[in-house]
Amino acid sequence: MPRRNDFHASHENYGEHGSYRDDRRHAPPYRDDGRRHVFESRNETARVARKGDRLQIHYTCFDEEGKKLESTHDGGPAPTITLGGGDVLKALEKAFTGMAAGERKTVTIQPKDAFPYDEDLVTEITPDKWQLDEPPKVGMTIDVLDAPDDIADENVNEDDIMQGVVTEILNDGTAIVDCNHPLADKTLTFELELVKIL
Repeated sequence: MPRRNDFHASHENYGEHGSYRDDRRHAPPYRDDGRRHVFESRNETARVARKGDRLQIHYTCFDEEGKKLESTHDGGPAPTITLGGGDVLKALEKAFTGMAAGERKTVTIQPKDAFPYDEDLVTEITPDKWQLDEPPKVGMTIDVLDAPDDIADENVNEDDIMQGVVTEILNDGTAIVDCNHPLADKTLTFELELVKIL
């Protein structure tokens, strides 16, 4: 059953007093080919994010109706991720790749690339398997053991536990529990900002 997991500066041109030294500073911004002046661009290529880079980022996520669901701007420092390390959705890693520090971008991600809905993550739990202090109710969020029934408690680890929401209670007390991500099957829009390449 699939798991659900709840995104060099060089100093050689600086003088001894910290002032920038550029031997070309008095050169004209063009060359003379004997017939006409041809202007040359001195724009340098910006450093862009590549796989393996550590990035400081911000993002805001919106649902299909434009409602804000989550934002790193709401408090705390900008989070740090490793590009290609699985810290955020692969679609977001792809979006950040090639961005430069200070650049912003808006991307829309389809459900298949965000949180696809998986029917295998909907399970039935009979009353004899409930381990709750009160009867389950629709809307209740519970922990579901995704491991063999005979596994010893000391052998249960974090990967064996999924969170689910009770969506229905049958006549015999069996509960239908949906362990899909809360944003499963939704199209999401992200406003991204690459704050810094570390």
